[in-house]
Amino acid sequence: MIAEKYGYWISPNPAAETANTPTAIEAVHGAAAKAHQDTRRAHVVFLGLFIGLVASLTIGGITRHALGFILGALIGMIFIAAAMLVIANRKGRRHVSRNSQYLMQILQHHSWQAWPCVAEGQDGNPNSFAKHIYLMSPQQEVVRVFTAVMPQDVWWSLTDGMGVLWVCGDLRYAVIMGSQLGEQIWIAHPYQKPVAAPMTTMTTQVFQDLARSATSSAVQRLIGG
Repeated sequence: MIAEKYGYWISPNPAAETANTPTAIEAVHGAAAKAHQDTRRAHVVFLGLFIGLVASLTIGGITRHALGFILGALIGMIFIAAAMLVIANRKGRRHVSRNSQYLMQILQHHSWQAWPCVAEGQDGNPNSFAKHIYLMSPQQEVVRVFTAVMPQDVWWSLTDGMGVLWVCGDLRYAVIMGSQLGEQIWIAHPYQKPVAAPMTTMTTQVFQDLARSATSSAVQRLIGG
Protein backbone atom coordinates (compact mmCIF):
# COMPACT_ATOMS: atom_id res chain seq x y z
CA MET A 1 0.00 0.00 0.00
CA ILE A 2 1.47 3.35 -1.08
CA ALA A 3 0.43 5.18 2.09
CA GLU A 4 2.38 2.69 4.19
CA LYS A 5 5.47 3.34 2.07
CA TYR A 6 5.34 7.01 3.04
CA GLY A 7 4.64 6.35 6.70
CA TYR A 8 1.09 7.69 6.53
CA TRP A 9 -1.53 6.35 8.93
CA ILE A 10 -3.58 3.31 7.92
CA SER A 11 -6.51 2.28 10.08
CA PRO A 12 -6.06 -1.19 11.66
CA ASN A 13 -9.75 -1.99 11.07
CA PRO A 14 -11.91 -1.65 7.97
CA ALA A 15 -12.96 1.94 7.30
CA ALA A 16 -16.62 1.13 8.04
CA GLU A 17 -15.65 0.40 11.65
CA THR A 18 -13.35 3.38 12.20
CA ALA A 19 -14.05 6.61 14.10
CA ASN A 20 -17.24 8.38 12.96
CA THR A 21 -17.58 6.49 9.67
CA PRO A 22 -20.66 4.41 10.65
CA THR A 23 -22.57 7.64 11.34
CA ALA A 24 -21.33 9.12 8.05
CA ILE A 25 -22.56 6.03 6.17
CA GLU A 26 -26.03 6.42 7.66
CA ALA A 27 -26.04 10.09 6.65
CA VAL A 28 -25.12 9.22 3.05
CA HIS A 29 -27.81 6.56 2.81
CA GLY A 30 -30.37 8.93 4.32
CA ALA A 31 -29.46 11.75 1.94
CA ALA A 32 -29.63 9.42 -1.07
CA ALA A 33 -33.04 8.08 -0.04
CA LYS A 34 -34.36 11.61 0.52
CA ALA A 35 -33.07 12.74 -2.88
CA HIS A 36 -34.86 9.82 -4.52
CA GLN A 37 -38.09 10.60 -2.67
CA ASP A 38 -37.86 14.26 -3.68
CA THR A 39 -37.34 13.26 -7.32
CA ARG A 40 -40.33 10.92 -7.19
CA ARG A 41 -42.53 13.64 -5.72
CA ALA A 42 -41.40 16.05 -8.44
CA HIS A 43 -42.30 13.50 -11.09
CA VAL A 44 -45.75 12.99 -9.57
CA VAL A 45 -46.37 16.74 -9.47
CA PHE A 46 -45.22 17.06 -13.07
CA LEU A 47 -47.51 14.23 -14.14
CA GLY A 48 -50.46 15.86 -12.39
CA LEU A 49 -49.79 19.23 -14.00
CA PHE A 50 -49.35 17.56 -17.39
CA ILE A 51 -52.67 15.75 -17.10
CA GLY A 52 -54.44 18.91 -15.98
CA LEU A 53 -52.93 21.00 -18.77
CA VAL A 54 -53.78 18.50 -21.51
CA ALA A 55 -57.29 18.04 -20.18
CA SER A 56 -57.95 21.79 -20.02
CA LEU A 57 -56.62 22.38 -23.53
CA THR A 58 -58.57 19.56 -25.12
CA ILE A 59 -61.89 19.44 -23.31
CA GLY A 60 -62.32 23.21 -23.39
CA GLY A 61 -62.97 23.50 -27.10
CA ILE A 62 -63.94 20.12 -28.49
CA THR A 63 -67.06 19.09 -30.36
CA ARG A 64 -69.03 15.93 -29.74
CA HIS A 65 -67.74 14.43 -33.00
CA ALA A 66 -64.16 14.79 -31.83
CA LEU A 67 -64.78 13.73 -28.24
CA GLY A 68 -63.84 10.06 -28.73
CA PHE A 69 -60.64 10.90 -30.59
CA ILE A 70 -59.58 13.52 -28.05
CA LEU A 71 -60.24 11.27 -25.06
CA GLY A 72 -58.29 8.44 -26.71
CA ALA A 73 -55.36 10.74 -27.38
CA LEU A 74 -55.53 12.08 -23.82
CA ILE A 75 -55.49 8.57 -22.34
CA GLY A 76 -52.53 7.67 -24.57
CA MET A 77 -50.54 10.71 -23.48
CA ILE A 78 -51.31 10.03 -19.82
CA PHE A 79 -50.18 6.41 -20.26
CA ILE A 80 -46.89 7.53 -21.88
CA ALA A 81 -46.24 10.09 -19.14
CA ALA A 82 -46.98 7.51 -16.42
CA ALA A 83 -44.64 4.99 -18.09
CA MET A 84 -41.87 7.60 -18.22
CA LEU A 85 -42.42 8.30 -14.52
CA VAL A 86 -42.12 4.59 -13.64
CA ILE A 87 -38.92 4.22 -15.71
CA ALA A 88 -37.36 7.33 -14.14
CA ASN A 89 -38.14 6.06 -10.64
CA ARG A 90 -36.64 2.66 -11.37
CA LYS A 91 -33.48 4.26 -12.74
CA GLY A 92 -33.26 6.45 -9.64
CA ARG A 93 -33.59 3.46 -7.32
CA ARG A 94 -30.94 1.52 -9.23
CA HIS A 95 -28.57 4.50 -9.12
CA VAL A 96 -29.00 4.90 -5.35
CA SER A 97 -28.60 1.15 -4.86
CA ARG A 98 -25.41 0.94 -6.96
CA ASN A 99 -23.79 3.87 -5.14
CA SER A 100 -24.72 2.43 -1.75
CA GLN A 101 -23.41 -1.02 -2.64
CA TYR A 102 -20.13 0.35 -3.99
CA LEU A 103 -19.65 2.60 -0.98
CA MET A 104 -20.25 -0.25 1.47
CA GLN A 105 -18.09 -2.70 -0.48
CA ILE A 106 -15.10 -0.35 -0.33
CA LEU A 107 -15.55 0.73 3.28
CA GLN A 108 -16.05 -2.82 4.55
CA HIS A 109 -13.02 -4.30 2.78
CA HIS A 110 -10.43 -1.51 2.86
CA SER A 111 -8.78 0.59 5.56
CA TRP A 112 -8.66 4.35 5.79
CA GLN A 113 -5.39 5.95 4.69
CA ALA A 114 -4.42 9.46 5.78
CA TRP A 115 -3.10 11.58 2.91
CA PRO A 116 -1.84 15.17 2.80
CA CYS A 117 -3.83 16.70 -0.02
CA VAL A 118 -4.15 19.81 -2.11
CA ALA A 119 -7.67 20.52 -3.37
CA GLU A 120 -8.36 22.98 -6.17
CA GLY A 121 -11.33 23.97 -8.25
CA GLN A 122 -11.30 22.71 -11.81
CA ASP A 123 -9.68 25.06 -14.32
CA GLY A 124 -8.43 27.17 -11.42
CA ASN A 125 -11.96 28.18 -10.42
CA PRO A 126 -12.37 27.78 -6.63
CA ASN A 127 -16.15 27.92 -7.02
CA SER A 128 -16.35 25.07 -9.53
CA PHE A 129 -18.78 22.29 -8.66
CA ALA A 130 -16.12 19.54 -8.75
CA LYS A 131 -12.61 19.73 -7.35
CA HIS A 132 -9.26 18.23 -8.27
CA ILE A 133 -7.77 16.50 -5.22
CA TYR A 134 -4.03 15.84 -5.32
CA LEU A 135 -2.58 13.15 -3.04
CA MET A 136 0.93 14.24 -2.13
CA SER A 137 4.10 12.40 -1.10
CA PRO A 138 6.34 13.69 1.72
CA GLN A 139 8.60 15.05 -1.03
CA GLN A 140 5.74 17.25 -2.34
CA GLU A 141 5.28 15.06 -5.41
CA VAL A 142 1.83 14.33 -6.82
CA VAL A 143 1.05 10.63 -6.26
CA ARG A 144 -2.52 10.51 -7.61
CA VAL A 145 -5.16 12.98 -8.77
CA PHE A 146 -8.87 12.48 -8.22
CA THR A 147 -11.91 14.53 -9.09
CA ALA A 148 -14.89 14.74 -6.77
CA VAL A 149 -17.69 16.91 -5.48
CA MET A 150 -16.53 17.61 -1.95
CA PRO A 151 -18.92 18.67 0.79
CA GLN A 152 -18.73 22.44 0.99
CA ASP A 153 -17.86 22.57 4.67
CA VAL A 154 -14.94 20.17 4.10
CA TRP A 155 -13.72 22.40 1.25
CA TRP A 156 -13.97 25.46 3.48
CA SER A 157 -12.15 23.70 6.32
CA LEU A 158 -9.00 23.27 4.19
CA THR A 159 -6.51 26.10 4.69
CA ASP A 160 -5.75 27.50 1.24
CA GLY A 161 -6.98 24.18 -0.18
CA MET A 162 -4.46 22.16 1.85
CA GLY A 163 -5.14 19.59 4.52
CA VAL A 164 -5.23 15.91 5.45
CA LEU A 165 -8.04 13.78 4.04
CA TRP A 166 -8.82 10.11 4.56
CA VAL A 167 -8.85 7.85 1.50
CA CYS A 168 -10.28 4.33 1.29
CA GLY A 169 -9.76 1.89 -1.57
CA ASP A 170 -7.39 1.03 -4.41
CA LEU A 171 -5.90 4.27 -5.73
CA ARG A 172 -6.14 3.01 -9.31
CA TYR A 173 -9.93 3.15 -9.18
CA ALA A 174 -12.73 5.16 -7.64
CA VAL A 175 -12.19 5.58 -3.91
CA ILE A 176 -14.10 6.82 -0.90
CA MET A 177 -12.72 10.00 0.62
CA GLY A 178 -13.50 11.41 4.01
CA SER A 179 -12.74 14.32 6.26
CA GLN A 180 -10.41 13.59 9.15
CA LEU A 181 -12.21 11.38 11.68
CA GLY A 182 -14.42 10.10 8.84
CA GLU A 183 -17.26 12.48 9.71
CA GLN A 184 -18.22 13.04 6.07
CA ILE A 185 -17.57 10.74 3.12
CA TRP A 186 -17.87 10.98 -0.66
CA ILE A 187 -16.85 9.11 -3.82
CA ALA A 188 -13.85 10.37 -5.81
CA HIS A 189 -12.86 9.21 -9.29
CA PRO A 190 -9.36 9.05 -10.81
CA TYR A 191 -8.69 12.00 -13.08
CA GLN A 192 -7.71 10.43 -16.38
CA LYS A 193 -6.30 13.46 -18.20
CA PRO A 194 -2.69 14.58 -17.64
CA VAL A 195 -2.65 17.13 -14.84
CA ALA A 196 0.22 19.39 -13.90
CA ALA A 197 1.26 19.97 -10.32
CA PRO A 198 -1.27 21.87 -8.23
CA MET A 199 -1.32 25.63 -8.66
CA THR A 200 -1.30 26.10 -4.90
CA THR A 201 2.19 26.90 -3.63
CA MET A 202 3.41 26.10 -0.15
CA THR A 203 6.62 26.47 1.73
CA THR A 204 8.63 23.43 2.68
CA GLN A 205 7.84 23.99 6.35
CA VAL A 206 4.09 24.17 5.71
CA PHE A 207 4.14 20.95 3.74
CA GLN A 208 6.31 19.18 6.28
CA ASP A 209 3.79 20.07 8.97
CA LEU A 210 0.99 18.79 6.72
CA ALA A 211 2.76 15.52 5.96
CA ARG A 212 3.60 15.06 9.64
CA SER A 213 -0.06 15.35 10.58
CA ALA A 214 -0.82 12.39 8.26
CA THR A 215 1.63 10.04 10.02
CA SER A 216 0.44 7.16 12.14
CA SER A 217 1.37 8.73 15.48
CA ALA A 218 -0.33 12.04 14.70
CA VAL A 219 -3.60 10.48 13.53
CA GLN A 220 -3.66 8.03 16.43
CA ARG A 221 -3.45 10.97 18.83
CA LEU A 222 -6.22 12.73 16.90
CA ILE A 223 -8.64 9.82 17.14
CA GLY A 224 -7.62 9.01 20.68
CA GLY A 225 -5.98 5.71 19.79
